[in-house]
Amino acid sequence: TSARMAFLTLIVWPRLRPSLAAGMPAARRETGGFDISGTPGGEDDGDLNRTYNLTGRFFVNDRLTLGGTFRHTDRVSDTDGFAFGAPNSAGLVVDDASNAELQESFGSLFAELEAFGGRLQNRLDLSFAHIDRQGRNGAGVQDQDNTGTRAKLSYKGTVALDSGDVDSADHTLTFAAEWEYLTYKGNQAFFGPGELVKRTREQTALVVEYQGSLGNGFDLQGSLRHDFNDTFEDFTTYAVGASYTLPNGATRVHASYGTGVQNPTLIEQFGFFANFRGNPALEPEQS
Repeated sequence: TSARMAFLTLIVWPRLRPSLAAGMPAARRETGGFDISGTPGGEDDGDLNRTYNLTGRFFVNDRLTLGGTFRHTDRVSDTDGFAFGAPNSAGLVVDDASNAELQESFGSLFAELEAFGGRLQNRLDLSFAHIDRQGRNGAGVQDQDNTGTRAKLSYKGTVALDSGDVDSADHTLTFAAEWEYLTYKGNQAFFGPGELVKRTREQTALVVEYQGSLGNGFDLQGSLRHDFNDTFEDFTTYAVGASYTLPNGATRVHASYGTGVQNPTLIEQFGFFANFRGNPALEPEQS
């Protein structure tokens, strides 16, 4: 192809002190792109991606660790238009000057604590995301501008049921809880005033899971999760599994069964951009 790529990565891992580790990677990727429309004299659709990361971990003592991460991505991608009324597949993609821009910021803070001599492992996480999207059509006119955010708080604890520490236990019980808050909003009313309405969603979940090794090659697992939704009905899902390692030690047979629920995203329900309009009547998918 006529694609051209330049890649530059800078990674720094300073050991600031014996109990502190930090990293500051940065990457820039640029592709000259190529034209998939097949239009004679069509432009090459390139992509520019710049990503910056910051990560750190502080070992307070043998039992407590604190840490955090941050990542920001700035991306610009050239695209082609789509002709829905094309008489054949060869005419579906049309060369034009449309593009998409994306700015993403993700961050998290965490704490890990071992208690009771390692018999109980705890982890607490706080994370956030902020995503901005913009787009222009083939005439260079902006036809997309929206912002989405996510905040999440979660806790997970794992206890050894038959040993003095989790790492050596054959039977463990894990319990967890999480809270998530989502927002979505259009920043300009390209297709109607409904785009300017800020949409929100809140969800809380409780989880319990057992994992056990019964000896003679048998392993069992079972988990139960209940979700509390402010928009949709509450759901309870579960999963069970078992495996057996044959005496030869090289073959394992296993079986599992689980249920799941996937809520539609706020974009799928309320998004407006280019040739897409959300459907507020969407319901969760069950599997």
